[in-house]
Amino acid sequence: MEYNVCLIARHIIRKTPVNNLKLQCILYYIQAQFLCEKGVPCFNAEIEAWDVGPVIPNIYYKYKPFGNGNIIPFESDWFYVKEEDRKMVDEVIDLCDKFSTTRLLELISQQTPWQEARIKSNKIITEESIKEYFTNLSDYLTE
Repeated sequence: MEYNVCLIARHIIRKTPVNNLKLQCILYYIQAQFLCEKGVPCFNAEIEAWDVGPVIPNIYYKYKPFGNGNIIPFESDWFYVKEEDRKMVDEVIDLCDKFSTTRLLELISQQTPWQEARIKSNKIITEESIKEYFTNLSDYLTE
């Protein structure tokens, strides 16, 4: 089951303090985790390789007014996520919480999916490149 990326972003914002760039990193890693473990995406949204890191444009622009500061949760609606999916999302959030935004961006910039997308004209990080690259997410989130 694919979820709406806006709802996943809201869940992240409610669960942990994040700025827009860290939110983008966590969404990228959530997508990677779902593609690795389940073979399907968590959400149906293209991730682009921007200079600043992986970005889902509509999410970026929605929270851009917060600048570099943490996003204040302002939407309180809830949605259904299967328990196993929620656990997977929360595991990725917890893994990413150990790192600063800068460190997450450094890690991503060293990874093939982002590097290869940067040289393409459309800058899209494909689900296929993520599936090919990642095997166990925790192996890639190291200090």
